Amino acid sequence: MQYTARDVTSGMLYMGFADERSLTYATLFADYLNKRLLRHGADLSRTVRQTDNGTEYILFFNLVRPNTYKENQTPWQIVSKKQPNLSVEIVKIPPVFLGDLFPDKSKVPEDIIN
Repeated sequence: MQYTARDVTSGMLYMGFADERSLTYATLFADYLNKRLLRHGADLSRTVRQTDNGTEYILFFNLVRPNTYKENQTPWQIVSKKQPNLSVEIVKIPPVFLGDLFPDKSKVPEDIIN
């Protein structure tokens, strides 16, 4: 399963992967992403994010591809204007296999969605 998260304002995209679709993995992905964003200096108090099932390539999408709906700016350009001190590393947060983050690998999430 692929989990994706996108910052609605900029269009910045992040991805995670797991063996199953579940609330547990979705929550784990959101927690992982929040911690990584905070580590790179993001102010999450003013952000809006949503999840989707996108398949875009993260670095190209976040750093290179201009969005015609956002005045031909890339997500990085939009974010860095709002938070000038933000590290460019924020666009490089790699996809994560969520099973590796699961605290007890011997247990399968009980909330698997079929």
